[in-house]
Amino acid sequence: MESNKERNWTTVDTLKHWMRVFPPYDVDKKYQGACIHGLPFRVSPGPLLLRSGTLEDILRLGPAFATFRKAIINLYATCAEFRELLDRGKPDSMKGLDLGKVLTFPFFRLDLGLSREGTVRVFEIEHSIFGLGIQDILNHAYISLGYGDMLLPEDKLQKHFQSQFKDPGTIVYSHHCEKNVGQLRYLAKEVFPKGWDVQLAGDGIPKDLVYRTFYTWETQTDESVYCVSQNAELVPSLIPQVEEKALLSLIWDRRFDSFFRKELDYYYYFLQRVIPQTCILGEEIFFTGLLPEEMNNVRDLANLTSSERWYVLKVSGYSENASWGRGVWFLNQMSGSECLKVLNFALKDTEHLYVLQPFIQGVKRKTSHISEDFTATKSPVILRITPYYNNDGELLSIGATCGEHDRVHGMVSSIIAPVAITTSSSAKFNSNRLRENSSN
Repeated sequence: MESNKERNWTTVDTLKHWMRVFPPYDVDKKYQGACIHGLPFRVSPGPLLLRSGTLEDILRLGPAFATFRKAIINLYATCAEFRELLDRGKPDSMKGLDLGKVLTFPFFRLDLGLSREGTVRVFEIEHSIFGLGIQDILNHAYISLGYGDMLLPEDKLQKHFQSQFKDPGTIVYSHHCEKNVGQLRYLAKEVFPKGWDVQLAGDGIPKDLVYRTFYTWETQTDESVYCVSQNAELVPSLIPQVEEKALLSLIWDRRFDSFFRKELDYYYYFLQRVIPQTCILGEEIFFTGLLPEEMNNVRDLANLTSSERWYVLKVSGYSENASWGRGVWFLNQMSGSECLKVLNFALKDTEHLYVLQPFIQGVKRKTSHISEDFTATKSPVILRITPYYNNDGELLSIGATCGEHDRVHGMVSSIIAPVAITTSSSAKFNSNRLRENSSN
């Protein structure tokens, strides 16, 4: 019978094979020495196991957010106050669009954390394709290792994209995103329909159909990206309004409360349970419960002690500082004067939306990774779970990144693994095998 060490060696060897064929992303040279087994992340002995209640919430999030997104599109079409809010700082060419007609997003992604009780918390909604390639690679790899009954079908993502695109096209990226080109090549070859290729913006003429991986704001700062945007059919659409982090705040905004109660029905209360109280900076009078009751001015946060100031401020969107971890300020880690300076800067910025959320520190749980000697080592880590859904809310892919800190994405010390989503009899056997491996 194969020992746990031998099984772990096989797992690492399988992943090394996949990474040689499709290196997912470049690792900065200063971090390369921290890689174990020559891989850009820590290897899990198997898929990540979650509580059944947590999985139920994750599956329920899909249709809940699909309904929420449709409601946002309807509100944008019918409410001038709402349009003005989301149009803030956008070019005229991207304002006042009929989103119901021009919106083409093949999927949406949620960034989730867990409370101590295992309750899901939604921190962001995104449409970025970065991360999807590595999740699908890991799904294939662990299925080949015998965990197929625990994971989504290996052709799930492929079938979805083949249903989305009938004609070949080009996946176009910018210099801003080029470190992830390995994942894009994987997606073009293994997931998208036959005939798709990958190209840097400005490096030749792409096909008429372009899957853009560049950000909407890059059309205003990169001439090559602008040329692509003007001469090709783009998917996802150039609609920055639906890429704002501020969308999560709407479930707490009193101005639109009656609308969302009606449109969302029973999902309204579910979304309020999973979305932390969030407000748009400068619009605090329309939100309750986030700031201390006696506080009338958001600038007064600077007067609190750092232990009382557990908030995070984020650039909402349509900015080069709204991605890759930039444009995020943890106010509890600042002095009072630094906090006031950041708040004043954001309040004076009339070109961008900013959101304020409570800083909910990730709860650590002991999770295994395969150490250099191929034994399973447990360490306390914070989980970030990234499910992808189609526009009807059906789960397409799900993975987890586990690290020592709240900022875990892209760190070579983080464990990256697919998430188990079934509880069949064979899956229970694999679950028991994983627990046995982790306890040795």
